[in-house]
Amino acid sequence: PMTGRQVAAIAMCVALNALDGFDVLSISFASPGIAKEWSIDRAALGVVLSMELIGMAVGFALSRDQKSQRHAQVEDELREERARTIALSKDVEDFRNRVTELEGLPQGVRASRVAAREELVGRIGQLERELEMARSQVSSLNGLSTRMFWYSTMPEAATSNDGSSTITSGLPR
Repeated sequence: PMTGRQVAAIAMCVALNALDGFDVLSISFASPGIAKEWSIDRAALGVVLSMELIGMAVGFALSRDQKSQRHAQVEDELREERARTIALSKDVEDFRNRVTELEGLPQGVRASRVAAREELVGRIGQLERELEMARSQVSSLNGLSTRMFWYSTMPEAATSNDGSSTITSGLPR
């Protein structure tokens, strides 16, 4: 079953697709009035209107290659960060097990290993900080991957008012 947020996301996508196609649909209804007002032959207007669709296809074909290359790069980075996160999780678990073993030793043996325990506890803290940073980077890359998917379906949303890309804004490098 889908959650309310998923249903809302799908409804938003359907609405945005409908709005995106509205210009093509509305110009076809308005074309007889445009031809009459501008005194243009309907055949000539038909050629001009079909250029809109041809232009969209050419623009999509030209932009698709660039988007797919960047998307592949982001996916590679995401895989690397996930692998790093998994490795860090295993390291943290390994160090926790070692600390647990040390704490279970008799008093005399444990006293000789206090320094080792303190080192392990310090290393666990360091690994947990690295793990948290890796998780945050994975989250950022997941967000970037999602934004790239959405922007590949809505290219006009991929740039800000000053013309710069909004896909990678806010990500650490």
